[in-house]
Formats: sequence, structure tokens, C-alpha cells
Amino acid sequence: MHWLDDLQITCRHLRRGHVPGGSRGAWHQRPHSALIWIRSGKIQTWIKGETKPFVRPPGSVALFSPHTMMRSEFPPEGCTYTSFGFSCQLAGSIELFSLYRLPVILPAIAAEGVRQALTRLTDLAPPESPSGQTAAELAVEFERREIYWRILRLTLGEAEDIGDVHRQMPDGRLLAVCSYLADSYRADFDLEKCLEIACLSRAQFFRRFKRLTGVSPREFLMRLRLNEAERLLANAELSIHQIAELSGWSDEFHLSRRFRQVFGLSPTRYRKLPT
Repeated sequence: MHWLDDLQITCRHLRRGHVPGGSRGAWHQRPHSALIWIRSGKIQTWIKGETKPFVRPPGSVALFSPHTMMRSEFPPEGCTYTSFGFSCQLAGSIELFSLYRLPVILPAIAAEGVRQALTRLTDLAPPESPSGQTAAELAVEFERREIYWRILRLTLGEAEDIGDVHRQMPDGRLLAVCSYLADSYRADFDLEKCLEIACLSRAQFFRRFKRLTGVSPREFLMRLRLNEAERLLANAELSIHQIAELSGWSDEFHLSRRFRQVFGLSPTRYRKLPT
């Protein structure tokens, strides 16, 4: 089986909105990718580590890879936008876009394709029932997923490899560990189980796991819990205390502290982000 057979694309948010004039966003990052189409207004955006901001004019489509630390300033007249947050994950946890280098501002042809795709996604009606089992609902869901794959093709078509692409392709045994952690992130970390799945020595496991994910297994588990908390923040009916319980944290204090450390904002402020 090719490792791409395990790829899952999910929508984290899709919204069209307006940001008031003169606003200045705080530094923050997201655990998933985001495509943001500026429909009106001209925005300046800073990315951590870059010396100068870049301009996002009307009609531009920006692609922010997972964990891009950024902030934006908005023009006096404000701006309107369409934002599509999405995850492309291997083994339920490894973001595909973390394996490649992508441009922040998409070239004209790719941007036009994404604008058309986002327009159609916005037009599609949400499922009328949670089950989504009627023929009409299934047809809509099939079209929605086809559009996700179209967006993935358009964006990956602009990607560059990072180093030796063959060396960076995920090891199936490590993907199995990541899948196990993604399924059991609420439980305590079990190193022996991870070593059993990976069929590696302790030293080999830690070295290869960090090469793939950029973090230790325990930190990876913590990020899975944070990612779930970030997803649950979209549900305005859930309190931070409830989100902490549902995402595997002992209490909301520990969630809030780690959330701020990683994403740059408290869960409450992050919940109010426009784009």
C-alpha cells in the first residue's frame, strides 16, 4: 500500500467574513493549513523570522502551512475574506504540507483555481441531518470531497521538495505509531507500546520519530491534544473546561498554559480570530 492511501483531507473551517478597518492581529499560529482569499482590502502580514511584511492585495490567495507564526494589519476600510482551514493528514496526525515547501502567495493560475473551488464549497449546502445518508446528502458530500482533492492538487503543484524527498517519505512503522497515538491521545503515554509497534530499539525510535515529526513522542502526544482542543473551540457551546476534559487535559489551567505557549494566544482569544 502506498503511504498516500492513508491520506485524509478534512475541513476545519470554511467561512466568509469581514474584519473592521484599522485592526491589528496578534501573533498566532494554527495546527492546520489555511487558504485565505482576500476579496477586498489590502493586508500586510508578518511571518515570524522574516524581516519584512508581505502584501496581500484583493484577489490574492495566501496559503499558510501548519504552525506558521504570523500576524496581520488591516487597512482603514477593513477587508472581506473567505477562509478555508483544512488538514491533510497521514496516520491521522502527520500534516502532509509539513513535508514540502510551499509559496505563501499562490501564483495567478493556482489562485484562480482555488477561488473557484472555494466559491463552490461556500455554495454547497451543509448536510440536513447528522447522518448524511440520503442520496442528495451523499451527492453533496462526494462533490465536497472532490473539491478538497482539487484544492490539494492546485497547492501541491506549487510545492518544492525539502531536501531528499525519498529520505523524508514516512516510514510505515512510524506511521503506525502515529496512528496509534492519534487514536489514544487522551490516555497516558505508553513508550513500551510505541516500541512494540515500531519494532525499533529505544534509541532508533526516538531518533527516527523526531526526524519525521520534529518533536519527541511525548511532545507529539501533547500536540495531538492541543489540536483536538483547537478543533473543539469552533463549538461556541463548549466551555474551556469542557474542551480540556474532551481533549485529554487534566484541567483548563494546563490546557490554557500550553495552548498559549504553542499557538501564541489563550484559547479564549484564539476563539475570536477572524482569519
